[in-house]
Amino acid sequence: LTLARAEGSRPAVAAALSGLGFVAEDRGELEAASGYYRESLTAWPNAELDDRVRELEGELEAENALQAKVKELVTQAEELELAGKAEEAIASYRESLDLQANSELENRIDSLQKQIAARKDAEESAAALKAQAELLEQEGQIAEAVNLYRQSQDLVADDALAQRADDLEKKLTEEEAKKTQ
Repeated sequence: LTLARAEGSRPAVAAALSGLGFVAEDRGELEAASGYYRESLTAWPNAELDDRVRELEGELEAENALQAKVKELVTQAEELELAGKAEEAIASYRESLDLQANSELENRIDSLQKQIAARKDAEESAAALKAQAELLEQEGQIAEAVNLYRQSQDLVADDALAQRADDLEKKLTEEEAKKTQ
């Protein structure tokens, strides 16, 4: 290229720039290729190369639109995840993966699925503990019921359940105070 410029040969400059464009295109560097081709066209017009530049620019535009959509979906998924909407976040991550493969997002989905499964397990265990506690409460075993209510509360936060356990503990304390009088 330097030699062609030094010689002032516009066709040689155009050929050298086209060659750089072909190399860039082979490497997948479409923006660089388009730039070399455009510069080549200013040195020496070429209808075939002009058509190729238009094709490349169309491909670049489509790629940029794809990247923008992927970014939008990932951002949406991250916001959903922060809002505690893991299932919806997974759906957005998957939609993004349908457009473009990304092993990090696949790993993120796996992690979210494990979190969802763990949360469901905790909810099931908490529900079972609550059911046992309710039976114990009905049988008059208040201290044991409070213990199970607290264990359930440790697994899954439940303000009403916490209040129920507090009320029962207060009742136990009052009953014990009456016994010691």
